[in-house]
Amino acid sequence: MTAAAMLMFLPSACAFAQEEPSAAMNAASAYMDAVFPRQCHDRRDLKASGSRLDDKQFSFPYRDDRLLEEEADFTFHLFQMHCFLGAYNSGSVFLKQEDDGGFSVIAFAVPYFVFDYADPGKGSRIKTPPHIVGFRVNAILENAEFNPETRSIAARSSWRGMGDAWDAGTWTEIMGNFVMTRFEVDPTYDDEGGAPPQRPLTYVLVGQK
Repeated sequence: MTAAAMLMFLPSACAFAQEEPSAAMNAASAYMDAVFPRQCHDRRDLKASGSRLDDKQFSFPYRDDRLLEEEADFTFHLFQMHCFLGAYNSGSVFLKQEDDGGFSVIAFAVPYFVFDYADPGKGSRIKTPPHIVGFRVNAILENAEFNPETRSIAARSSWRGMGDAWDAGTWTEIMGNFVMTRFEVDPTYDDEGGAPPQRPLTYVLVGQK
C-alpha cells in the first residue's frame, strides 16, 4: 500500500475508534433501562438507532458525620444518564453507585411556587411575585450539567423555545447529598414580536439575591 493510500485510510479508521463504556457505565445503563423504561424511552430509541448516548461518569471524595478525623474520605461515584431529548429541553437522571456496586436514583428538591399574571393572555407582566408554597422532588433534571470543581449540578428549564421564560436551580454536594442552594425563575414572556417585557424580572426564591 502506498503512503498516499495509507493517509486516505487513516481518517476512516479513526472515525470508528470510540472509547468503550466502562463496566460501571454499562451497569448504570442497564439500571436505567430497568427503572425508567417509560420516562426515558428516548434511551431505547437511541440505542436501537446505534446513536451514542451522552452519559457521563464522575468520581470525587467527600466526608460526612460517620467519619472519624483519621479515617479516609468516602468516594462519590456519580453518573449523569441521558433520559430524553425534546424540542428545547433535554433531560438527565443522576445516579449514585453504592459501595456494593448497586445504584440509587438521586432525588432533587424543587420549590413549588405560585404567582399571578397581570395580563394572562400575554404573560409579560405579573401582579404578584412568585412565592414558595412547598417542595416536591424531581428525579429528572432538564438541561443539567455537573461542575466537578464546585461539586454542583445546575439545571435550567425553558418554558418555551424562545427561552424568555424559565426556571433554574443549583444543587451542591454537601456531606454526600445534593442540596438545593439556589433557585431562580423568570416567569415573564416576550411579546410575539420578540420585544422583552417592560420590566423583565428574575426572582430568586432560594439562595442569595
